[in-house]
Amino acid sequence: MIERVSGEWFFARAFGSSLPFVRCAVVVSSKVAPRAVDRVRIRRDIYQLIPPSIFQKATGKDVVITITKNVDIKKTEGIGEEFSHAIKKII
Repeated sequence: MIERVSGEWFFARAFGSSLPFVRCAVVVSSKVAPRAVDRVRIRRDIYQLIPPSIFQKATGKDVVITITKNVDIKKTEGIGEEFSHAIKKII
């Protein structure tokens, strides 16, 4: 079963897994941020927004988060709350 949520600047899909833990991946394409330095910065910022408590509660999920817009996470307000709320829906 695939679950999907989306926001203004991302969409996330969760796939069922037989593993006893949750895996998470963040995808930032070169169309979103042409420079590798910017892609890594975005990826690192997204990983910091994921609450660690999610990984302790859920089991058997693979989550893929795809970024669709280049956005500065630290300067834009409300992104953290929107993202955390969306991730909690699918896990």
